[in-house]
Amino acid sequence: MNLDQLDEPFAAEDIEWRIQQSGKTRDGKVWAMVLAYVTNRAI
Repeated sequence: MNLDQLDEPFAAEDIEWRIQQSGKTRDGKVWAMVLAYVTNRAI
């Protein structure tokens, strides 16, 4: 396995976004913290 290839950018279709945390503020606004995950097909 050539680990130097991990220095190259991943294709956009190999990135998934998942909600880590979410909630609602006191004034009713909804918020979410999202994290980017690389699919296992990209590695």
